[in-house]
Amino acid sequence: MNHAMTDDALDAWQKHIATLSTRNSRSKAAFKRCIIEMTKEYCGEKCYENQLEYMKRTKKPEEIDIRNFLKRLDFMNNSLPKLKDGGTSLSKADLNELCITKDISVSMALDYLKQGGDQLTDMDDIKTLLTRLERADKLSKKINASKEKFRTKKHDKEKYADDKNKTQTKKRKDLDTDDKDKDKDKDIKISAKCRLPNHDHP
Repeated sequence: MNHAMTDDALDAWQKHIATLSTRNSRSKAAFKRCIIEMTKEYCGEKCYENQLEYMKRTKKPEEIDIRNFLKRLDFMNNSLPKLKDGGTSLSKADLNELCITKDISVSMALDYLKQGGDQLTDMDDIKTLLTRLERADKLSKKINASKEKFRTKKHDKEKYADDKNKTQTKKRKDLDTDDKDKDKDKDIKISAKCRLPNHDHP
């Protein structure tokens, strides 16, 4: 550990080592005790409770696949005893019920519960089921995205056709208006001519 730390962390580690008796300083229990004290010093007195709460509340990030997320969660669970005197890891059943079923997406969680995933106690079985559900979820999202793209394209095509019809209708109306104006001007010119017979001047 001395080679893995520098500055304040190294000083703190050596301080904790110095409090141990010479007889027990190299024991596994002594090493664990120093780890716990170091963790409390840098992460706070309630680091065990905070870590447990984090595991229960943190949702799986979209960019992490389910296998890596479960590996990360399992690692945090196995590290819990190092955070507190008497601290223990969650059983696989409790890890599954308290963390995994709440950390995955709602759509996956529903399918997971329907297939009895919350009753599993073996991590490999949990990984296998969730990996299969993740693949199905990704495929479903891909299909829905394609459908949405098709609907958008269809909508744009219909809107283009509708706008084109409106433009053509407006052009026809403008032409009709121009024709009416021309006829009106012609009538005005005719009515403005001399009314005497054989007189074709204004």
